[in-house]
Amino acid sequence: MKFRRLSHVLLFCVCAAGNVSAEVGNAKVFFPVGNNIKMDYYVKVGVNSNCSFLSKLKKKIVRHEGYSTKVYLCPKGKLTVGAGINLESKFGRVNAKKDFPVGKNINEVILTQWFDEEVEKSIATAKKLFPNFNSLPENTQLVLCDLSFNLGEAKLKQFEKFISAIHSRNFPRAAKELIDSNYYKQVGDRGKENVKLVKNS
Repeated sequence: MKFRRLSHVLLFCVCAAGNVSAEVGNAKVFFPVGNNIKMDYYVKVGVNSNCSFLSKLKKKIVRHEGYSTKVYLCPKGKLTVGAGINLESKFGRVNAKKDFPVGKNINEVILTQWFDEEVEKSIATAKKLFPNFNSLPENTQLVLCDLSFNLGEAKLKQFEKFISAIHSRNFPRAAKELIDSNYYKQVGDRGKENVKLVKNS
């Protein structure tokens, strides 16, 4: 795993989501504002990675998950940190409760590494559940990865009618299946955005 220090930032700008973005070469990285994030940060450099897709996906996840360097309880009572990183899922419930009490501050470099790992895991899960992933429109790819990040493999596998609709590239029906799910009722604007992206695929 390689990291690159942002020592030669070419461009900083404030994004619509309220984050600061930095462009280094072809990589674009987003930093949430208001969490004491230092610009002396590390960017994971992935070989043959699609920086444009990754930056869109990360921006989308952070926009909906929020960002905190301190451990907190999510609405479902799970120990969480960073941009929606479920510590109980990542390290096991017992270890998470022992090592990551609510309020504990986590180093930003470690959070970046964990976030990258969870994003990579979400992409791998999406590709596993949707064998035609690489041939799908980017809008749909973003939704599938976001669903994977938000729900996890076990819960996403239960969306059988949605999965079937994606396999057959019936995007209007896939959008309808999302609307009819409990997920859509629970996640608010995130669900509406994902439905719109699928419809427009």
